[in-house]
Amino acid sequence: KRTWRQKNSKQDKTIATLTEEVQIISKALTECETEVEERNKKIDNLTAGNRDKALEHEKAVKALNNEISVCKAAIEARDSKVEALTECMTELKTKLASQAEELSAVERLRNDLTQTKTQSSTAAQVIEQMKKEESEFQTELKEAKGIVDELSK
Repeated sequence: KRTWRQKNSKQDKTIATLTEEVQIISKALTECETEVEERNKKIDNLTAGNRDKALEHEKAVKALNNEISVCKAAIEARDSKVEALTECMTELKTKLASQAEELSAVERLRNDLTQTKTQSSTAAQVIEQMKKEESEFQTELKEAKGIVDELSK
């Protein structure tokens, strides 16, 4: 009986030890399952957060691409204006050169006119002087004819 009791006692101790171990392992397993659940929730939350961030990122990229398009359009419009203004400046320079030539021609004509007026005035004075001299010569000629007529008589 003693051996059986000893055996039974050993078995009881072993069963008790195994039961304690099973309880410890069950408790550890429950804790691990809880921890796994919590980590899965964290993963789900992080994944959802990453999806939100990805959507925000896509929206930001779209907005930036739209801004780039707007900027490109503004640059193209500005370049067109610059090109139009450059053409306008070229036309204005051409007109300016043409008008400068015309002004130069007008200035030459004005100088010629002034010179002609001066020459005309001088010529008028010379003509006036010549008329006076002619008148004096005519008077002298009449006097000389009168003397010649008196001498011929």
